[in-house]
Amino acid sequence: MSRKKELQEEYIGLISLRNLVQTYQEIAAMRMQKAKNSVLSSRDYIEELELVYNKVRHAHSSEISNDVADYNHIIILLSSNTMLYGGLISKIHTEFLNFVSENLNADLLLIGHVGEKLVYTSQLMGRRVYTMDLPDHVIDTEDLAKIVSKISTYEKITVFHGKYKSIMSQVVVTSNIGILESLKKEYTQEGAIRVQYIFEPSLKEVLKYFEDQLVTAIMEQVVNESNLSKFAARMVSLDSSVVNISSRINNVKFSVQRVKHMEFNKQQVNSLSGIKLWGAN
Repeated sequence: MSRKKELQEEYIGLISLRNLVQTYQEIAAMRMQKAKNSVLSSRDYIEELELVYNKVRHAHSSEISNDVADYNHIIILLSSNTMLYGGLISKIHTEFLNFVSENLNADLLLIGHVGEKLVYTSQLMGRRVYTMDLPDHVIDTEDLAKIVSKISTYEKITVFHGKYKSIMSQVVVTSNIGILESLKKEYTQEGAIRVQYIFEPSLKEVLKYFEDQLVTAIMEQVVNESNLSKFAARMVSLDSSVVNISSRINNVKFSVQRVKHMEFNKQQVNSLSGIKLWGAN
């Protein structure tokens, strides 16, 4: 195969690849916007729910047993099912493993097929590790319910995930949810006024309802935050790929033109050589 034909085929292949990457980029942009809308729409609701719950616990702390065991702790890794998220997923994994090595008594929950591979790493050997599935692009209510059911028995829940700061900046954060964290928050509210409430059917049942709602709502919010950061990271990664592919296309295009000029020059030289031979005869 001639060099010219090889370059032309590479050029066609690169054009197709760039179109494919740009399509993925558009899909990531749509999913990012959807996740962003979900995060913003539920943020105020969760903050108000937490506020009411903590006020109630604070006002009736003498009636509530606060002997929560710190060791009843689960650490959750919100990973992904696929790659193409830049370096975000590997950063989350690194932070997760560092934290896990310092909390040897905690149980572990890995969410996402990419994260499940960590079960074979040395830091997780001999630990109690659970794995569960959750789609990357949408929140499946059944899968989320299974996760909430699994973690709701723990007083301390630590979630490692990505968080969106800007389109160019995604960071690794930990979100702490569960009863233990709520108990810590209530006593840090300066100037909080104790207001006595009347409950029906009972204080214990009302608090249990709030706790279940809070864990579900916060976990859903955390998943939305994670999806938002992942799709933003994917957009940046794909944009970088488009730039690199476009650069390669320009180089190949230049090489094709160069080969054409070389072929033309060769033809001209051959033509001139033929003219000289005829003239000599």
